[in-house]
Amino acid sequence: MAQYTYTHLPARTIRVLHLHPGLPEAPLQGTLEYLTLPTATTNQHAEPSPSDYECVSYVWGGDAKPFTLLLTADPGEKGQDTKPLPLPITASLDSFLRRLRKLPLPGKHKKHRKADAVCINQGDSVEKGLQVALMPAIYRAAWRVVVDLGDETHDLNDALQLMGAWWRKHIWSGTWQGSHFVSAREMGTTFGFEVPAECERRRLERLEVPDVEDPRWNAVARFYCRAWFTRVWIVQEFVLAREVQVVCGKRLIPWREVIAPTMSTRSGGALPTWDAFHLTVSGQHVLKLMALQRQTLALKDSAKSSEFTPVEGGKQQVFSLWNSDGPGHRFDFLNLLEKFQCSNATRRRDMYFALMGVAQDLSGDEPELRPDYISPIETVVSRAGRLLWRKGHGVRILLTRGLWQQQPGMQIPSWIPDFTANGDYSKVVNRSDLVAEHYNAAGGTPFHVTMVPGIDHLITVRGVLVDVVDQDPFVQLSVRDLIEQRWDKTLGSGNGPIWWMLRQAAFNMRAVFDDIASTSPLTIGLSDRAVLSALLFGSEQHRGVMTEKKWIIGLRYTSWLAAYRPVPGDKKKIPFDTIYDALRVGS
Repeated sequence: MAQYTYTHLPARTIRVLHLHPGLPEAPLQGTLEYLTLPTATTNQHAEPSPSDYECVSYVWGGDAKPFTLLLTADPGEKGQDTKPLPLPITASLDSFLRRLRKLPLPGKHKKHRKADAVCINQGDSVEKGLQVALMPAIYRAAWRVVVDLGDETHDLNDALQLMGAWWRKHIWSGTWQGSHFVSAREMGTTFGFEVPAECERRRLERLEVPDVEDPRWNAVARFYCRAWFTRVWIVQEFVLAREVQVVCGKRLIPWREVIAPTMSTRSGGALPTWDAFHLTVSGQHVLKLMALQRQTLALKDSAKSSEFTPVEGGKQQVFSLWNSDGPGHRFDFLNLLEKFQCSNATRRRDMYFALMGVAQDLSGDEPELRPDYISPIETVVSRAGRLLWRKGHGVRILLTRGLWQQQPGMQIPSWIPDFTANGDYSKVVNRSDLVAEHYNAAGGTPFHVTMVPGIDHLITVRGVLVDVVDQDPFVQLSVRDLIEQRWDKTLGSGNGPIWWMLRQAAFNMRAVFDDIASTSPLTIGLSDRAVLSALLFGSEQHRGVMTEKKWIIGLRYTSWLAAYRPVPGDKKKIPFDTIYDALRVGS
């Protein structure tokens, strides 16, 4: 039987799927219709009028396409057969479309959906590149984005109940961002979720939640381990959305019930998802970054923008606290690539194309970043790397990149950053935090770099050769020496490499352990449990039994350390030995 064939798309034109109604087990049928996007403006972040279609954000799954969607061409399209013709689709898309056609639409909206696997000719690399370049405009013009977290599981209800009780109980205690206290209301505004009314506070603070060791928390861990949280394309799909509707199975989930539980608070610390800790923390990390960026764009031109940006006299308001590199800098292209390196893409080059539409330092058309699915991957990486240098990121690139990041078979210069490796959250440790005054030996002097014309693999950098470091300064210190050395400084100072590692603990436990192990006499490659034993007891051969309770205590403590800060001006210190002994005996 003949399959559906695509026809040429005119400039700034997209296909949208009109999904026909049907019974649950009836074949999927639809019509591909054509829609012209609003005219491009000079401001890539301008807000166009909404169009009558919604975008879908879901996990494509593998390459296998065992299911079929019967497609009819647009009646106005000349030369196309009007009989339904089959188009192979994946199992995940089949499941999502069946649930979508039963989803009620508010108002007079038509059932027009933009699903890239159907609406873009995936066999045409040229069309694919042109359509990917339009993605920011496509998502800005859609009236909403429907997020599909996948099929419903037996423990979904338990997970949502626990998540809801956890954040409603602890959100009132607020959190610390650096030395600044952030209230519950400010967290809600900053990350885009509504906090319950103040009259509900006393009742909610009395909510009972299970102990952190209760196995019921595993359901929450499995929720944040869903594959949707690992896709790099969700950043653009979510950040640029006018409205977001989350779907899991047949359930509609309010957005705040997904983002609010990820807030680390003074009374509760981080959400206790120790099962599959690596994956759950990665998912929560991505969520918070996306929520923060979405609110940055939403509040930028709103009446409330003055409340959440720096004001004269050096006073810093809450919304700017998470933009530590300056207003908007957190969302420049290099920062986005670093922050979302834990995300995955089926096509490695999409790590660049998926993020360029939400980078605040890029114009609407950067020649080096025109989506290209024909050239070799090395060409795409090199073009993007040179763009980052042209944007003034050379210092950060030299500090955080090098030969260590090169992948087997990739022929690119060591000064070109490569972000195409599949995500590994244990390697994402906010490397941009290293670019600070206490790591700045040059003292703020100008940085000079030149790309050599006609020699693509070479750059020249002007500097002064001072000396050669031939010994690790911490090589003779034990793990406890390192921690104690840092603790003896002021708790709120926030300076130094050990404090920096500890500050990442709530987000990236494994990376902290790896870094501590690499700067101490411990054997590289120890298990998490052995390294934590060294952290708690001063030796991997601990003086006592490493029980599950002590293991949880250690994780909870470092989570608390990342969220809690003493009140500015408070001189009282907690002696390190007190913490050390309390952890050692499991109290």
